Amino acid sequence: MDWYALALYMKEVEKMASKDKFQEIDKMFDELQKANDETVDSLKNKLSSDQDLLSFKNTAGKKAAYLKRPSLPRLVPKTVKTRLDIFLYCMKNVDYGEDNVRSYVDGHLAALNKYLEQASFNQTNLEVVYGTLYDELKKMQKASKDDLYDKGYADGLSYVDQALRRSKDVMAKNINDILKKELADE
Repeated sequence: MDWYALALYMKEVEKMASKDKFQEIDKMFDELQKANDETVDSLKNKLSSDQDLLSFKNTAGKKAAYLKRPSLPRLVPKTVKTRLDIFLYCMKNVDYGEDNVRSYVDGHLAALNKYLEQASFNQTNLEVVYGTLYDELKKMQKASKDDLYDKGYADGLSYVDQALRRSKDVMAKNINDILKKELADE
């Protein structure tokens, strides 16, 4: 028996089988693509017929409304020395943009003002503020965020959480830098 001829024959059989599989897979893919195109076209037609769903569409001369989730300032000035000052700096330097949805911004500001007030009562211990915030964050995660005010409020709570964490991280870094400097001088 010629083993070499048998091996060549087996390779040819494998190639033919794999071509058939590829053709079958290619045929299935084409059928899926056709079904997907039909589904997409039917959805486009349905959406274009529903005028209620197009409330955010640009109209003549007006800009479309959008939500811009504000982010913390990237850098905190070196002149800010205490954790409370860092927290206040982050809370007072929020950029919402010009075209943000008003009800979203109102909800966001409500959350910020609530925790600014709490921070003014607990200036030496921001962990008290964090405890209250943590409880409210858990409640808001379960609440529906269909209303833009509620979504803004929930994002505001998240922003306050980030500001508290940033103040803690910046203070830890400052303390670390001071300790390194002191140890290097010895």
